[in-house]
Amino acid sequence: MIEVSMLKAVLLDTDEHANHCHDIYGSKKITEILKKTKIRNNFINLCKNCGEEILINSSNKEFIVKKIYMKNISSKLTEYNVKHVFIKGVPLSKVFYKNPSDRIYTDADILIDLTDYENFYNFLDANNFKHNFNYKYLDRIGYTRSALEVIDSEVNLDFHFRISDNFKKNECKLSKYALTQKSVLEGLPIPRNELLLTICLFKVLEDRLRSGPIYLVDSERIIKKGIDEDYLLPILSEFNLTKFYRDTVSIINNLKNGSETKKQSDFIIWLFKNEGKKPFLPSRSITLTQIMHLFDPEPYLNYVGGNLEANHYLELVKNKLKRLRRRN
Repeated sequence: MIEVSMLKAVLLDTDEHANHCHDIYGSKKITEILKKTKIRNNFINLCKNCGEEILINSSNKEFIVKKIYMKNISSKLTEYNVKHVFIKGVPLSKVFYKNPSDRIYTDADILIDLTDYENFYNFLDANNFKHNFNYKYLDRIGYTRSALEVIDSEVNLDFHFRISDNFKKNECKLSKYALTQKSVLEGLPIPRNELLLTICLFKVLEDRLRSGPIYLVDSERIIKKGIDEDYLLPILSEFNLTKFYRDTVSIINNLKNGSETKKQSDFIIWLFKNEGKKPFLPSRSITLTQIMHLFDPEPYLNYVGGNLEANHYLELVKNKLKRLRRRN
């Protein structure tokens, strides 16, 4: 079971296990698995025996440049009095992994305090970031975009106003906790460890575990940095994550100790296969969003840059077909 062996090497964070895995399975098989998973850089940085035949990892230089850029963005947001925290990949890569490139991420996810939205749009304008000023749509039923704007910049910036979607309730308590219970580490504001872990687990389930085995490594790295379970457990219970957390810890500990069950091994193999896989059926949130577009197309047209002066329903069809052609 090459997947189990590779994940164990990364969790233990030792070159001994990574080299042993390579010696058993060989470069061809290792490469076949690694090129599809986010743990690839972490494994390659550990595996001294891999040699130059495995050239699928990103350089540390790329992620160091990203770190500097993120620190600059955070300084500018602070300058414009926008309360914010970095969530998911950026803080994990910067703080919780040995090498910046060990934790791959493509977008920088930044949670913004909605009470500062005017300052936020002033920040966007001052830095020449294009936007549609979609604030007025955020409370519309069915408008579940979790991001104020997605900006094409030197690094893709995804500015979120909430962590969960807004079909069930307008208030997102997890976002409120993250923005108030935070610390500044290596120049970036991030939620306290317990909340960062909660956010990671929450988003993994929301995405149907399509992130693959990286969530196990993320969880292990955060826990290793230190968590207060007296604070963590009530938070997990509030968001129905207690069992998932317990299961996650059990898999991590058993795998590191070499006592993983067959069920856990099968689950790990499935995680590798499920990574990035498109679901056969869309999620409930996506389905409801598509339905709401038919009743209220204006927020969608704002998001895609449609002509709000034209007939909204004709614009809706035109833009849906346009986006479909781009994806095919």
